[in-house]
This record gives sequence, structure tokens and C-alpha cells, in this order.
Amino acid sequence: IVVVNTGVNNPAKGLKALAQALSQRGLVRNLQQILTARVPIIKFELIDSGLAFDVAWEVRSGPQGAGVVKQLLAQWPVMKPLVLVLKVFLTQRELNEVYAGGIGSYSLIIMVAAFLQLHTSRRPSDSSAAPAAGGGGSKKRSRGRASGDVACALESNVGLLLLDFFRLYGRALNVAEVGVSCSDDGCFYSKAARGWVNPERPLLLSVQDPLDPANDTARNSYNFKTVRQVMFDRAGGSPCKPNLHIAHPKK
Repeated sequence: IVVVNTGVNNPAKGLKALAQALSQRGLVRNLQQILTARVPIIKFELIDSGLAFDVAWEVRSGPQGAGVVKQLLAQWPVMKPLVLVLKVFLTQRELNEVYAGGIGSYSLIIMVAAFLQLHTSRRPSDSSAAPAAGGGGSKKRSRGRASGDVACALESNVGLLLLDFFRLYGRALNVAEVGVSCSDDGCFYSKAARGWVNPERPLLLSVQDPLDPANDTARNSYNFKTVRQVMFDRAGGSPCKPNLHIAHPKK
């Protein structure tokens, strides 16, 4: 939930007042005030229903982000069950909160969208497609719609898609050098070219915000190493070598 048009431009002040009002009325439980985060929020559960809410204050990008999510869900119906399962998966392991270094809902939705857009089952079957792995160049792989070839339909088995998601983000993606975006029909990009390499945390996941290309929505997910490990445990196999790219990144 995003509270807007309040006339109170100090998020911490507004959220404190809201938290106090909710507590005084005995409407909520497990109330948390996370006011020092980049986007301050309060978290609580309604006593009557048990529903959990995150509330932000005067974050103008919030409604726009909701619009992007609705568009993606309409375009990719399989996103909903995938995101719900992944949210439960991360929540059970306490890896779903950005302020605790986990993967937030917005980043997760972008990750799932990019995964579906770039899934191998959608690649043209002819030899004109660019290789799936390699070390050089910035050439984009050709797409069925652009080349006139007919790409295969997206894999319809949600269980297989879930395993493939774990393989991509738990094993194959070279997070030290490559980030993901759901813009431009999905792409990989060079983190270095965008200045998004953190020398202190080189293995951070990088996820481009489709609303703001200069915003890396996963830059505060400092516990991604643990997220990657639990996904790797479900995906099987051995992790990729540091210099392996699964696709030629865009600059």
C-alpha cells in the first residue's frame, strides 16, 4: 500500500503517526517500523483477517510500478503461480525482505518476467539464434518476431519452469558481471558498463527497473548469496565458473 496526497512530505513522520493510530485502535499486530531504509515502510498484520501489509508513504513510483506488474501479469499468465510459489519459498527462509538483504516482490517479479521472456523454449529453432553461452561480443540473439522465424511456445509445465528459474538464478547467471532486465522484451546486460559493480559485494544480483533504467532494484539485496545457494540446492548440478556468460550481455 502506498499512501499519497497527504500533504506530509516526511515519510518517517507520516508512517510513525499511522503506526501509532493503528496501534491505539487495536487493529494490528506484529507492527514493525522500518524507517531508515531507502524507502521507509511499516509492516503489520490485521488482527481480524491475518492479512499482512507493507505501507509506504508518498512514494510516487508505487502506483506506476503496480501498473507495470499488471501489464506483465496480463502478458504472462504463468507469472502469477510462479511468483506466488517463489514468494512462499523465500518467505519460509526469511529471504523475502529487502531491508534484511532478501529479494523484494518488485525485483522478484522483474526476475520472473525476464526469465520467461528469455526462456529457451521461446528461441527460434533455426541456427540463426545466437549461442546461449560464450565469452565475447555484444550481439543480441535474433528473435522469432524480428527475423520472421516462428519461435517455440513458452514451456507450459509450471513445475519445469520453476526448476529452470532455479537453474538460471541459482547456477547459470554470472551475477558478478551480468544483470537482468524485462525491458526490451528481456535482456542480459553488463554490470560494469552501467557502473553497477559493487567491489565490496561483487556477487550481488543486478535487476534493472523497467520504470527507471538507472535504478538497480536488487542493489540492496546483500544476502543474495544465500538466496542463490538455496536455489542452487533445488536446481541440482554444479555452479557456473566465474567467467561463464549464459548470454551476450547488452552494453
